[in-house]
Amino acid sequence: MAGPLARWALALWVGVGALFVYKYGIRVTPWAGVLTLGYAALAGYTLWAEQQGRVWRRWVLAAFGLWSVLLAVVCGLTDPDRLNVDRHSMVYAFWDAVLAGQHPLVARTHLGYTATAFPALYFTLVPFYPLGWYALPTWLAVAAMGYWAYRHRATVRYSHVLALCVLSPAVAYEVVVRSSVLWNGALCLALVLWLLPKLERPHRTPLNLLALGLVVGLGLFTRTLVAIPLAVVVGHLLRHWPPTRVLRWGLWVSVGATLAGVAQLLPLYLWDPELFQAQGPFARQARFLPSATLAALGVGAVAVGYGVALPTAQARPRLVLWGGLYCLLVVGVYAGYVVARVGWAETYPANGLDISYFTFGLPLVAWGLAYRESLSPS
Repeated sequence: MAGPLARWALALWVGVGALFVYKYGIRVTPWAGVLTLGYAALAGYTLWAEQQGRVWRRWVLAAFGLWSVLLAVVCGLTDPDRLNVDRHSMVYAFWDAVLAGQHPLVARTHLGYTATAFPALYFTLVPFYPLGWYALPTWLAVAAMGYWAYRHRATVRYSHVLALCVLSPAVAYEVVVRSSVLWNGALCLALVLWLLPKLERPHRTPLNLLALGLVVGLGLFTRTLVAIPLAVVVGHLLRHWPPTRVLRWGLWVSVGATLAGVAQLLPLYLWDPELFQAQGPFARQARFLPSATLAALGVGAVAVGYGVALPTAQARPRLVLWGGLYCLLVVGVYAGYVVARVGWAETYPANGLDISYFTFGLPLVAWGLAYRESLSPS
């Protein structure tokens, strides 16, 4: 993949991996800095070479198979309840509380924290709850991205998707600690890829738009970060659609999305209004950044989408990639906010900041980078 934007995105991908290498490497070796630089050099060169077609696809497939086996062995030898990460226990704590007749917002993880995501995310993980296989969703997300890219190999290089994931310690981390953040990011990617072709056929009935809004709402009410790639798409439509069409779509899609949100949040509110207002997903996620900062970031995402001048059919790579990159920016702003509040030593490499949030945008970045066409500035 050619173009300055692609090179910057590839550097950020390696940079996110380096964050994980250094944070956890410093806990086991005094040579963590050297290890991090070595990883960045190796991963950067290998991904660049694969991007240029200098790495055989069969090697990438073999590496993905070996990577999968190694992660399965590590997961088999690792008890997630003994790790200082509680993403997996948020899932079973949520559903254990529901099945016990308790309000899920009072459920506590094995580290004593409450759930922060919206209920829709936990519904997507229901199939894995009875088995306790919380490492499987992330691995399935990677495998599904590779398979879907293979199905669309005329426009997307599936080997590059797999190479990016294999060479990212952040992705491996998500699997080993049984986190659901990258899984959530993959769901966001699926939503955007499902939505973009529909925007190329804008003449739809109100009922069609209402149904589309319901699907968008289900995706939106999994985690607040889902709004970022959608805001990029909205900005693009503001540039290319007439105002009347934007208003018509915006009205019906907003109604559908609101209905989807009310359907999942109203039962929690009626169950205990005071608890919902104090510990509900809106209250929890609003604590991450000040409202003015969130509003400014949202306007910025719309502006980024507005800056993509190509028609929607040709702009898909840029919209997907910019959505992922802007998610990384939002998490980076949040990281800076935490550093300013509690100091660097308590943020990184300590646990004041959950760096797994950086993995949310990775599926969109990987898919955007894997498009075959050039990503020159538009």
